[in-house]
Amino acid sequence: MKKYLQEYNISEIEYIKIDIEGADKLILRDLLQNNILAKNLSVECQDPEVIELLLKSTYKSFKFFKGKDMTFKKNIEITSKNNDKKIINFDKDSSGPFGDDIPGNYYDKNSILPYFLNNGLGWIDTHCSNEKKNNLETIKDVHKVHQTGFRYHLKNILPSFSKSLKKNISKILNK
Repeated sequence: MKKYLQEYNISEIEYIKIDIEGADKLILRDLLQNNILAKNLSVECQDPEVIELLLKSTYKSFKFFKGKDMTFKKNIEITSKNNDKKIINFDKDSSGPFGDDIPGNYYDKNSILPYFLNNGLGWIDTHCSNEKKNNLETIKDVHKVHQTGFRYHLKNILPSFSKSLKKNISKILNK
């Protein structure tokens, strides 16, 4: 990606959508390591490492959508860069709208882990913005745990965080 941005002299990116069926973490990791930050980013959270990378990222505002939920893809009012408005219906398997065109509230970074502990991993698009949006909400409680249960989600998310913590401690000790 970095090569093509340089080759085509692109310095600002409006939107990046990562959807490569389970390998999303590889692209997200590469983007973040190379400081390639789009104004808006969408990534599927099927792997705990994606959550870890988002927590370490500089993105400030987040929206979460379950991919199978088609209701948010119908009759969406889209605002163009020229501030023109039009109604769009997105097809079944399309990525749908992004950023401010997605209905619903933005959440702060502290909401990422509680959201996924409540809802589990899977086809959940996490929409990220580099802007700190007004009136960010926070998910404070882990109360509506998905039918598979809290232990299941903790078991799937915790190893990735433990691995990261060990790596970071190792880096600090080796300095």
